[in-house]
Amino acid sequence: FKEKDLLAYDKKHAEKVANILDTHYRTNYGKFLNMYTPGNAPFVHEMRVHIFRRDRYFQDRRLFVAYKENLILENFFTHSLSQSLYQWRGDQVQQCRDALGDKVDEFYVSPVSQNVITSFGVRTVWVVFFVFVGVVVLGEVLVTRKVGK
Repeated sequence: FKEKDLLAYDKKHAEKVANILDTHYRTNYGKFLNMYTPGNAPFVHEMRVHIFRRDRYFQDRRLFVAYKENLILENFFTHSLSQSLYQWRGDQVQQCRDALGDKVDEFYVSPVSQNVITSFGVRTVWVVFFVFVGVVVLGEVLVTRKVGK
C-alpha cells in the first residue's frame, strides 16, 4: 500500500479489522500470524506485528520502541486501532513520554516497516501470469527446434 491507500483502507475497513483483532485477542501470536499472513491479509498482519512489538517492548520497559510503535499504530492504523481492544487506554503513552524526555522526538524506523505492506492488484497478477506463460511457450519452442534439428 502507498501511504494514502493505507490510510484509506484503514478508514474503510476499520470495523472489520478491529473485529478480527478482537475476535483473536487471546489467540497465540504465532497462530494469528499463520492465519493472517502478508499474502492473504497484509493490513491486519502488519498491524498485529506492530501491536506485538509495542506491547512486548512496553512490558520489557524498552519504552522508546514501545512509544514509537504506538505512534505508527496511531498514525497509520488510526481507525482500526481506536475500535479495537488494542488501543492503549491507560497512561502508557504518558509513561513513555515521561521516561523518554527529549528522546521522544528521535527518529525511528520500525523493522516491520522496512518491507512496507503490499498487495498485488488483479492486473498485476494477470500480467505476471501471461509473462510466465509466454516464457514457458518460448522455451518450449526453442527446445523443440533444437531437438528437431
